[in-house]
Amino acid sequence: PDLMRALTALGRERGATLFMTLLAAFKVLLYRYSGQDDIVVGTPVAGRNRAELENLIGCFINLLPLRTDLSDAPDFRTLLARIRHATLEAFAHQAVPFEKLVESLAPARDPSRSPLFQVLFTLQNLPAPTAEFGGLRLEPIALESEHAQYDLSLTLNETPDGWQGELEYNADLFLPATAQRLARHWLHLLQAIAADPGCAVDRLPLLDEGERRRMLELGKGPAFPSHSDSASPLPGGERSEGLEAGTLGRLESSPIALHRLFEAQAQRTPNAVAVTD
Repeated sequence: PDLMRALTALGRERGATLFMTLLAAFKVLLYRYSGQDDIVVGTPVAGRNRAELENLIGCFINLLPLRTDLSDAPDFRTLLARIRHATLEAFAHQAVPFEKLVESLAPARDPSRSPLFQVLFTLQNLPAPTAEFGGLRLEPIALESEHAQYDLSLTLNETPDGWQGELEYNADLFLPATAQRLARHWLHLLQAIAADPGCAVDRLPLLDEGERRRMLELGKGPAFPSHSDSASPLPGGERSEGLEAGTLGRLESSPIALHRLFEAQAQRTPNAVAVTD
């Protein structure tokens, strides 16, 4: 609750809603994870922006793609102002059907993913509807979905007990541990933003102290062997033309630059496939 109050105050200071603030933080996370600086995230809108539509039965929901440029790595306050402007412009045109937008933009279609965006962000801060009929009370029941509509979908709900989040992910792309780590990093990112909103988005910390310490230890790696095997053929020397695949394994004890091994193998088998993915 303290974190959400701090983020609400930060948004109010910049004339932004909590939705805009949380969306900005989520885009920072995607920017840091993907290394891409042109981030498009979709969000659903109710489509009932007129009083006459409020009591009509039917589905009026539409999807809005929200695009943000982070190539200049702005500080979070600047990014929030940028997202506020883009969000207000998008909501001003929320009646344009998503299908019409796709038709007009005509992006390259791929049946394995949705067009324009593959990540969805939803904020639900309206109280859950209830209905009572005599001795009966109706309550909504959450349904488990076995199929992810998007690569990632983050939904936040305001409840009497505080804010709750649900992260839905494509299991063909992400492991459960990856999704849990992503959620943990986003929470830590939110805390960092609340503490220092003037920090550049590419410098905001994602890791807690324990995870950061483990990563630094991992980054040290094993010690490189200091001895050299004079019997091993050296790439680029007189005997490099006789380099065999098994020799590469034996060379691991020699202090030879890694790219020299690649050069020697490429010379030996120039037509062989190097990498498949």
